[in-house]
Amino acid sequence: MAVLEAYLKGWEALMKHLRMWGLLYVVNLLLAFTAVLPFSGLLGETVAQSLGLERSLDGFDFGLLGDFMNNYGQPFSVVLDQAKGGVLLFFLASLFLMGGVLQSLVHSTRIFAYYDFWKGCGQYFWRLVRLTLYFFIFQSILFLCCFFLFQMIAGSLSPFELESEVPVIRAFWIVVPIWLSISTLLLLIQDCAKIRMVHKNEFWLVFVIRDSIRFVLSNFIRTYFLYLLYALTFLLLSFLYMKANRLFQANSTGTIIGMFLLGQLFILMRVGFKIAILGGLNFLYKTQKR
Repeated sequence: MAVLEAYLKGWEALMKHLRMWGLLYVVNLLLAFTAVLPFSGLLGETVAQSLGLERSLDGFDFGLLGDFMNNYGQPFSVVLDQAKGGVLLFFLASLFLMGGVLQSLVHSTRIFAYYDFWKGCGQYFWRLVRLTLYFFIFQSILFLCCFFLFQMIAGSLSPFELESEVPVIRAFWIVVPIWLSISTLLLLIQDCAKIRMVHKNEFWLVFVIRDSIRFVLSNFIRTYFLYLLYALTFLLLSFLYMKANRLFQANSTGTIIGMFLLGQLFILMRVGFKIAILGGLNFLYKTQKR
């Protein structure tokens, strides 16, 4: 019952912070527009008037992609290099805004206050950068360990040295579930560390990570099941999104507008899910720490 209550409290926290949800969506939209602007300019100067582009709306056209790369590969590479800066900007902006989300969920006594939000953005930014770096290292170590384990079970990763695909399939079904389970656990600990860091306003993240590991392991069933419950909900909505997206692709009338609006709805859903997850974990953290 505690898990179900925390799950619902996460959605309740999202509904109480609708303005924050809208603010995050708008910022994500602006950052995405900034990232795709160079690509739209390149496409406008190259294949905007091409009939092949119109035909490609019915499905992916490898011929069109090949012709585009042969004729415009060099300017596309330049634009792609410029987009790397946009990806870095989006990453840093996400961490900056995360501080405001945590501040609003943990400390705000009102429904939502812009002052508290922007205060949290600045106050926790560098701590969130360090925390993300630490867990990136943990995830990288986990990936390398799973990669070597996969190689040991499969025997070889070269298709020319394999006598059959059976060892690869066996290695896949052994290693991938292990990797997904531990990776999800690390993500859970990382989110709990964010919440604890804001609750205690701690600067030294070593103690934050240590205490978050203790909290997750001592409440493993509650925290892990809550995380999986949100994940299953997200997968279900993502499945419905893909089904709806195919309906738009099958209809030529209003396809572009329909796909755009559906895509924006999916982005809005992703932003809301992160707030709901943190809201649910925050409620579980407060109730279990009493």
